[in-house]
Amino acid sequence: MAPPPAPGPEPVPAEPARPPVVRAWARLLAAMVVVIGVGVAVMMPVVGLVLTLAAVTVLRAATAGTAGDWARALGRTVLTVPYAAVFTVAVPVGLAATSALGGQIDSLGACAFGAGAGAAVLWTAPGVKAPRRQLERMFAAVAGNPRRIAVTGVVLGVLALLAVVGAMTLTPSFAPLYGMQSSLERAVDRLQNAAHRW
Repeated sequence: MAPPPAPGPEPVPAEPARPPVVRAWARLLAAMVVVIGVGVAVMMPVVGLVLTLAAVTVLRAATAGTAGDWARALGRTVLTVPYAAVFTVAVPVGLAATSALGGQIDSLGACAFGAGAGAAVLWTAPGVKAPRRQLERMFAAVAGNPRRIAVTGVVLGVLALLAVVGAMTLTPSFAPLYGMQSSLERAVDRLQNAAHRW
């Protein structure tokens, strides 16, 4: 007689089936949170990127049951950081390079848009699904009730609108790293001047 099979890992419980409209509302509400996060990163690059890193890590670890799961969540976020850093640097460089076509860009604004691009990568890069999926799971509870959808949608919609308007109109603040703000501004100005001479 053969020995009984060894117990394997416990199966992960499947997500409960939700109506498509609930999933759609949950995705929309999660997307609004991402827009708010990116807008904050443009208005306040240092604070926004730190908050984005923290939020993405916490959302990844939300389903963690052990210290090892927390470590894996932190590790996945750390692995995404270099990818985000590439975009954080490439966007201001690309914007400064376009000034060779005759335009002039705001150096601080270019750096802030770079920070926003880095934050967007942390939330939405290819292969980065866990934070958004966890947001969608959290909002699925809200999306089942029309009144809660309305209230949450209005609150997040107003915050997303304010984040976009603020990102487009306010002067970015690199607080508390004001020295870095000056250094970045000078570096992008030099790059723009070099592009103009080219």
